[in-house]
Amino acid sequence: MLLNFGLQAQSLKIQEWHQAKDITGDTVNLLFYDNSFHGWQSLNIEIFLTNKSNKQIVVGAKKIEYNKISKASHTFCFAFNCYDEKTYISPNYDTLKAGASDSSFSAHFLFQDSVHPASIYRTAYVFYDVANPTDSSIVYVNYDSRRIIGIIENSGGDFFFSNPFPTPSNGTSTIRYQCNKNFTMAMINTLGQTVFCGAHKLGSGEIIIDATHLQKGIYYCNILMQGGTRITKKIMVN
Repeated sequence: MLLNFGLQAQSLKIQEWHQAKDITGDTVNLLFYDNSFHGWQSLNIEIFLTNKSNKQIVVGAKKIEYNKISKASHTFCFAFNCYDEKTYISPNYDTLKAGASDSSFSAHFLFQDSVHPASIYRTAYVFYDVANPTDSSIVYVNYDSRRIIGIIENSGGDFFFSNPFPTPSNGTSTIRYQCNKNFTMAMINTLGQTVFCGAHKLGSGEIIIDATHLQKGIYYCNILMQGGTRITKKIMVN
């Protein structure tokens, strides 16, 4: 099927999932934080879609790669399914009523930092009305796999929590952290049920998430710091 992406009416608004920042037609830069872990790494983005039209639409998703990726893989998840790097157009769709939102999309750049030639890899994601593909919205993402020294996701330098890696996971995933306060982390499924919860002391370290006993799907890692600051990380389990 030939799809024509004209980027005209833009019934779909694209937001960054954590901060709810509107990134429709914008460029997002993802930096690789130097966590001194030499192995499989991931740069991840989670996207929140909203149907701005006054009618129900069936939404499709597509990725466009602008760089040849060596010794790495680029994957994405949509409509509660995850695909390998060879999938460019999602075979599954999501139906959104007027004003409704979808939080199932996430994209992942996976690489082994000990052998991967570090560079910037540009990818676009297009979300479109399946019945009218010219009604579509786009966002561009620059995945920078060059090693960056220092904390690049923080709040006044007080804390850093990496995204879970690897994700999707069928075994264990890790969140690396640096935090000057005690905190708890609860893992929640899409029904709002707590899968497990643990307490952690201030300092630096790793949170190891054992996903071997979990069913396939999306889970949310709710991190609550002493004082009330809350961070949410999303993880896909295969």
